[in-house]
Amino acid sequence: ARFFFSRRAAAEPRLRAMSDAADAAWEAAHAAGDEAERRRQLMTSAAHYGQLLQLSDGLLGAHHTLLLVARGRLAHVMTVSGAQRSCANALPLWRSHLAATRRCCPPNWPHLLPCLRGGRDAAARAGDSTAAAEFEAELHRVLDVLKPKCLDVTGGPG
Repeated sequence: ARFFFSRRAAAEPRLRAMSDAADAAWEAAHAAGDEAERRRQLMTSAAHYGQLLQLSDGLLGAHHTLLLVARGRLAHVMTVSGAQRSCANALPLWRSHLAATRRCCPPNWPHLLPCLRGGRDAAARAGDSTAAAEFEAELHRVLDVLKPKCLDVTGGPG
């Protein structure tokens, strides 16, 4: 137990620095004025989030907030790339992100929607029609309960 705490304490400054760098790149991507800069910043954030996930292995609980954010954002970047392999690699991240989000909120909660949409999109782009259908079915179940009328929640008309 003593080794674990000293190892964790030694890693905390690096974890915080990686998290801060990833978050800064994420914010810069969303403030970027052009598409090339946005993509560059998203890739920088993805690299930092990936390093954060590797460094934190065995040090932080599976549902730690830093990991929840890192998995969700890394999965997002991998999914928006549109590359089949990246999307396939994003699926476990989306599943883990969804599982952690479910632990934090009630069933049929709006916070589940980005996880479900991301998982559905990643699965579809990866060619995994079974996973895409599973994410889609749960997405519709949540939306049916929420009965949203805003296009930003429903994802479009209909």
